[in-house]
Amino acid sequence: MYHRVVEDPSRESGSIDIWVSSRHLEKQFDLLKSKGIEPITFAQLAHLDPRLVKDNVILTFDDGYADNYDMLLPLLKKYGYTAVIYLVSKRKFNQWDVAQNGTPEYSLLTLQQMKEMKAYGIEFGSHTETHPNLLGLDDVALENEISGSKKDIDQLLNQDTLSFAYPYGSCNEKIKLLVKKAGYKFGISTKNGPYSFWEDPLQIRRQVMRSGTGLFQFRRKVSGFYYHPNPLKSVFY
Repeated sequence: MYHRVVEDPSRESGSIDIWVSSRHLEKQFDLLKSKGIEPITFAQLAHLDPRLVKDNVILTFDDGYADNYDMLLPLLKKYGYTAVIYLVSKRKFNQWDVAQNGTPEYSLLTLQQMKEMKAYGIEFGSHTETHPNLLGLDDVALENEISGSKKDIDQLLNQDTLSFAYPYGSCNEKIKLLVKKAGYKFGISTKNGPYSFWEDPLQIRRQVMRSGTGLFQFRRKVSGFYYHPNPLKSVFY
């Protein structure tokens, strides 16, 4: 699980640690390449026999920052890799973090950038309409955020959006049922979720990558055996 990709951390890192530098990301891609680990998408995964899925990762990037186009896309093209980007369908910048954390404004992807990235082979999923903590919403707001965002993205990109990433990893059984009802095949969490990828397709656990994630820790996190569950119901990024 990634968010932003920046070139110059001294100018672009912001006030919360949801970024990696393009230099460190390239080193991580080098390691994946050296280990023969191939990134895939959820669309590819949906058509594979689980018993045949090995030596694969899914590179996910939450929120849909414009730097994913500027900094991530060239790296993906260089390595022949793909990724899954989760969009906040009714926001143009990181309004939720500006309001809650006082972080600077960072632009999100434009429609034209999304279309170009999709044409390359990047998959887009939903990250709600406005990036709220779903645990604090009533039924009507939940329906709008979950199913409404799918309708937005389906229409914008002419697709059937397959996966939904819970903001802050916040979910419960009620929310997961609404995600399934909306038509998503996969629900994507953060650190909270079962050990096995296939145990609960509506609460898939991810490994969090931050600015300080070194290559040794990165190697552990992509090994398939690293498990650091979050004891809380939600996490902050």
